[in-house]
Amino acid sequence: MIFETSPSLASFAPAFHAAQAQMENAKKDSKNPHFKSDYANLNSVQDATMPALSAHGFSVMQGPGGTDGSNGGKAQVTTLVLHTSGEWVKTVASSPLTKQDPQALGSAITYLRRYSLAGMCGITQTDDDGEAIFHQHLGETVDAAVARLAIGIAREGVERDQVDLARRVLE
Repeated sequence: MIFETSPSLASFAPAFHAAQAQMENAKKDSKNPHFKSDYANLNSVQDATMPALSAHGFSVMQGPGGTDGSNGGKAQVTTLVLHTSGEWVKTVASSPLTKQDPQALGSAITYLRRYSLAGMCGITQTDDDGEAIFHQHLGETVDAAVARLAIGIAREGVERDQVDLARRVLE
């Protein structure tokens, strides 16, 4: 993967920091029947990132491409995050193609767009259930969180010093 930036990120960095603070992780809203798993599709990643990026003066361009090769060729996506200041960050990601047909190329490009945008923005994919449990416990006091953690850890036979470490981390 290639990563490049404009010569200065003096305006980009604080604006990007503010945008990231408003982003949520992408929701796993699609099913992959081949792997029997859920994943966040490109729309979900864009929904999680674009409103915050736009609100802080950013736009995103993603250009598809590819290379021919004796071992199947590669799909490629260039992702450029632009700021109204003129500053920018760019990545180029590529992936081998498993088949030489338009469907394989389109799938690989969509995959690269999704992972490039999520990676550039520092978001992950979350389960709605896990996210709900996390938010349910946000209002807990440190003591309540440690108590709940200690009970769970005790069931697993974890030592007391690890519970103390968890307390220090939470405080």
